[in-house]
This record gives sequence, structure tokens and C-alpha cells, in this order.
Amino acid sequence: MVADVRYQRGQHIVVRDVLAGKTRALVPSIVVADEPGMTATWVPEGTPVLILETGVDGHSLEAVGRQAAGNWALKQRIWRTAGLVRITAPEFHWALLLYSEDDRVKAWYVNLEEPISRTPEGITISDRYLDIVIEPDRKPWRWKDEDELEEAVRVGLFTPEEAAQFRQDGLDAIARITSGEPPFDTSWADWQPDPEWGIPQLPDGAASDE
Repeated sequence: MVADVRYQRGQHIVVRDVLAGKTRALVPSIVVADEPGMTATWVPEGTPVLILETGVDGHSLEAVGRQAAGNWALKQRIWRTAGLVRITAPEFHWALLLYSEDDRVKAWYVNLEEPISRTPEGITISDRYLDIVIEPDRKPWRWKDEDELEEAVRVGLFTPEEAAQFRQDGLDAIARITSGEPPFDTSWADWQPDPEWGIPQLPDGAASDE
């Protein structure tokens, strides 16, 4: 990892999610901003991605157990979800994900994860299973995938103390986001990507079943 790597606006990088050193997802992304206090990336619809497959429903408790055992393969898919902005900061144990479609915010989403680390190729994260879904007006919110985190504790991926800290990290995120504290303010709801950026691609050598 290279802590002092900085990315340029419009640069194509990858966001890699890992568990115990093994890649769970590889998402080509475009840098929107990379400043000392904030990093933001963009995933347009149509982007090719590598996503883990365990052979069972990806959000089932059995899938968590298979991940704990390192039992998954990577399969190439095309990003069909709404365009995604990912915003994080060095000290945060979470990222704010903004899904937009037809120039409208579909949802705000808090992804609990380790603070990002950097390589020349892009950003590395480690997902914590627990998430938060926030309505477009940033007021109502709810926990998501609490059962998956409980299963991750049961199979030994995390301790109960770590799980409690993840929940506290989530509450801290909600306090920042719902207060409109920059950079988590409404300006992102109107943000539009540069049409010259194109569609980011998987890096050379990335393949299914890696």
C-alpha cells in the first residue's frame, strides 16, 4: 500500500474489496475528487465489474459462512445499478454511496468498511457487512444486513466488540450525513459526471475466477 498516492480528476482506477487478503469485488471507477479530506469516485452504468459468487444467494447467511471459509469465485458482470458516487475520508470507517438515475437521487447508502488504503492502481477497502439505507431527503434511515453481521460474528470473522464498534461508526455517519456537514451535503444531489470520462474498464490481467 502507498499512503501518499494521489489520483487525478478523471483518472480511471479500481476499487477493490478484500477479505483476509482475497478479492471479493473489483470495481473500475473514475476519480471525481481526491483531496486530503475527501476522496470521491464514480461508477457509471455499463461498467464491467468482478463480483464474488459463492453459489448461493449473495445476501444469505450461508454466503457469509462461505466467505469466512474463502469459498468463492469472481465472476464478471456489467454494472446495471444506477450510477454510483462513492465518498469517503481518511478517518472514516465508512463510505457514503449516492445512487442516481435520470438526474435524481435514488438513495443514499452508508457502507461500513475499513478506512481506504491506496495503491497506484486504486483504492482497497474491506466491507463490514452492516449497511445503512437513507431516503433521498436524507431523513428516514434504516439498518441493512444486520443478520449478515451477526452471522459474521458467529463464524468468527469479527468479535462482538468489533461489531458493536461498526454500529457506532454507522451512527456517527448518520449524524454527519443528516446534518448536511460538507462534503456530505446536498451539492452531490445535483452533481453530474463529465461525459468525456467514458466507461472505466477492468485492468489487464483481471479475469473471472481469479
